[in-house]
Formats: sequence, C-alpha cells, structure tokens
Amino acid sequence: MIKFVKSKKMEKSAPIWKPEHFVGLRAVADRFMRKNRFLKMETVEGAYFERKRRELSRFETAVELALNDAVSPLMVEYESLKPLAERSVPEPVDNNSDTVVTTGYRRRLRQERENAAAQRGKVIDARGRRMKLAATIRAEAERAQRQIEDAYKEVNVELVRYCKAAYFTVVENEIPRVSSSFSADVYLKRLGLDE
Repeated sequence: MIKFVKSKKMEKSAPIWKPEHFVGLRAVADRFMRKNRFLKMETVEGAYFERKRRELSRFETAVELALNDAVSPLMVEYESLKPLAERSVPEPVDNNSDTVVTTGYRRRLRQERENAAAQRGKVIDARGRRMKLAATIRAEAERAQRQIEDAYKEVNVELVRYCKAAYFTVVENEIPRVSSSFSADVYLKRLGLDE
C-alpha cells in the first residue's frame, strides 16, 4: 500500500510502498467468503488483484509526479545552460610576427587572449555543469525506476502468498503477475536527455 512520507527538506511528501501484512490470513478469509475464484483453472480472479493493480498504478503515478517535482528545477538550469554550452570554443589568439608590432597592437592582442581564455572557461564550465546535471537527473530517474520495480516485486510476492494460502496448494501458472510501465530510459528520452 502507498504511504506518503514528509521529510524536513522537501515541502511535498514522497511516496513509498509498504508491503501488506497478513496476506495469507486475508486470502483464507477471502476464499471462504468467495471473493476470489479460478477461471477455467487457468487464472485466479478477484477484487484483491484488481485493487493491487490500481494501487500499483497509483503508486507509479505518484513516484513519477515526485520525480517530475525533483527534476523540474534541474531541467530549467540544464536548458538555461544549453546556449552557452553549444557555443564553439574560441581558439587561442596567436602572435603574428609579420605585422608591425606596436604597443596598441600588443595591448589589443593581450586583451583578445584574455577574452578568448575567459570565453573558453565559461563554455567548458557550462558543458561540465550540464554533464553533472544530466547525471543527477539520470540518477533520480533510475532511483525512481528501482523504487517502482521493488514495489512490483513485493506485490508479486504478495500475490503468490495470497494464492497459495487461499487454495492450500501450489498455484504457479494461475497467479496473475503485475508489471511496471515506467522506464527511466523512456522518461529521459521524453526530457531530451538521451545523450
């Protein structure tokens, strides 16, 4: 089941998945109350499975919303650095000995070198910052994907316990499995971070 935990740092609450306790006891009670059934001895069907699917889709949506809230300020900064990072790095100005060397020429040449070095530093810093932001966003998306996958694994284990306790036998192929639709790679492509 979904729990929302508020932390001191975050204004919004973060979703976490808590496994349900006493699944076997619930299964036995549901079986005697006829709340679940075999369909043609192929699958087990009941309200418990549908409720778990709904809870998991709600949890997945909550995790994705929390991820969007965490990533949106980083994406704003990432996009604001894009024009600077995509500039070409200016080449260092070299000294031509063929031209007439005057004090004004040397001063202008020195100023151009300083400007080119400053511009190179800004472009390199922007590229480095963008790489760090992309890595942070990628890590957040992968953490969200792991969190969702862990919840789905726990629910699949709960469904196995539920079915085994309800039918007092090993039910293997008949147990409905739930699978995630969230993928960190798809999420990053949607954001434009498929670099």
